[in-house]
Amino acid sequence: MGVKRFFSHLWALKSIWITVIAFGWPLFFAIDYPPECEKQSKCAYVIIVMAVLWLTEAIPIPVTALLPIFMFPMTGVLSASITSASYVTDTTMLFLGGLIIAVALEETGLHTRISLCVMMLVGAQPIMLMLGLMTTTAFLSMWISNTAAASMMIPIIMAVSKTVKDVRIKSARAAASSNGQANEAFQMAGTDSDKDVVKDTSHQNHTVSTEEPSSEETSGDECLSKVEKVELDRLSKGLALSVAYGANIGGIATLTGTPPNLVLKQIADSCFRKMDPEAKVAISGVIRDQLKKLGWISLAELQMLIIFILLVVLWLFREPPNIKGWGIIFPTDKKGKSYLSDSTPCILLSVLLFLLPSERPNVFGWFKGGTPGYKPLLKWSVAVEKLPWGVIVLLGGGFAMANASQVSGLSEWLGHKLKSLGGQETWVMNLIISLIVATATEVSSNTATAQLLLPILLNLSLTIGENPLYLMISCAVACSYAFMLPVATPPNAIVFSTGFLSIPDMALVGIPMNIIGIACLTLAINTWGKEMFDLGELQPFLRNVTAKNDSLVGLCI
Repeated sequence: MGVKRFFSHLWALKSIWITVIAFGWPLFFAIDYPPECEKQSKCAYVIIVMAVLWLTEAIPIPVTALLPIFMFPMTGVLSASITSASYVTDTTMLFLGGLIIAVALEETGLHTRISLCVMMLVGAQPIMLMLGLMTTTAFLSMWISNTAAASMMIPIIMAVSKTVKDVRIKSARAAASSNGQANEAFQMAGTDSDKDVVKDTSHQNHTVSTEEPSSEETSGDECLSKVEKVELDRLSKGLALSVAYGANIGGIATLTGTPPNLVLKQIADSCFRKMDPEAKVAISGVIRDQLKKLGWISLAELQMLIIFILLVVLWLFREPPNIKGWGIIFPTDKKGKSYLSDSTPCILLSVLLFLLPSERPNVFGWFKGGTPGYKPLLKWSVAVEKLPWGVIVLLGGGFAMANASQVSGLSEWLGHKLKSLGGQETWVMNLIISLIVATATEVSSNTATAQLLLPILLNLSLTIGENPLYLMISCAVACSYAFMLPVATPPNAIVFSTGFLSIPDMALVGIPMNIIGIACLTLAINTWGKEMFDLGELQPFLRNVTAKNDSLVGLCI
């Protein structure tokens, strides 16, 4: 190999080796530092790495700008939430990372393979697809944030929707082709006396076909009837809503599933320390055929699959309940709280997508038959084109409304108005509070709603001599009933970004969902809930406590 050719191959991989050097040579700043300058040295290390990558443009400049999201928390310079606040919120940064990975899944083609495998497992019927997606999302939402769970499922629902549409188009073309062959056979079987008629008919058919292309020549939606288009549109909306509702509902089941549950636990711990068959076969056959046509998994798909699985594992085991997660490896603050968040591994792996090769590069003669040069799994231009930036602004609008409600005093005013319900029957009071909370959480943070209302409900319960957990549990669960608007909760905004849904779609389906949820909550809390937690009785140690015990409420806040 000539020197010129050697350097040409070396230059093809400049993004990789420049990045390695950028992270490697200034490493002494983060390792060998004076004890009194720990944070300063680590901060300098991150700045030098970013400066080198910016100057050399080894990776796209905007991608380099994402490095602080995971480097500062991992080095202990700043927490993930504080670092993200310099850009947007930590939740929005998690949302952005999830969307970048979704775009990469689509670019590599892995989304098609995943969707076909999902359809093979749960069946091609819409009800089974929705059930499978909702169950999976709800289960994941029990252990990781509902935002992360929804982000994980977005590429799958988009791929499943596209695959179902492709299957329907292929079936329609096949049906049209078979009908054309049958007509031709019928005409060929005509008697001699019918030849003139057949000629006229064939002439007419020929005339029509010149005006309207046959099904083989049409592409995409032209092969589908209006009814089929409406069905596919409804399926896409149903899949998207299944993921959103599964993410919102799943978190209710565990303490770590959603922040309001943790707020309830914190206050309770402080204050209550004692306390058609043929069609199915045809569609399944098409799915199997398409899965076979994909062949063996490509290098790009394999890398994307590894990153996707790694992201799930990192999300699940960062801070798992009752056991130590991988987050303890990295620095914590003085209170022992980790600097990391769900956005940290998400952005870290998102940046990696712009470095890994999508095809086997033919460099230095190592890989015979490989593609000359170097092409990353994801290009920044593709990410910019396909990312739904408008939804990020929409999510920011929701946070702005929630913040304004608290700063202006609207949330506090609403909370104190609940005290006027003290004269109602307890079950009626519970129902009204659930309705108010479910409505308020549509336009405000569910965590902020829980933090504001739970102490007030504690005080109200003590005033009327009821077990405070009776109202507080209902309030905490109702905080997760955010089904109506995209700004109500990040999972709603994430599925809204697919483009399958409009705001009226979400509102029309969300209203009955809220009603059903509140009805189930009212039934549960007044039947087996009372029996399980003794909610019908006030604990003896609280019977002498009245609403004047402001110190108790202050402790809970």
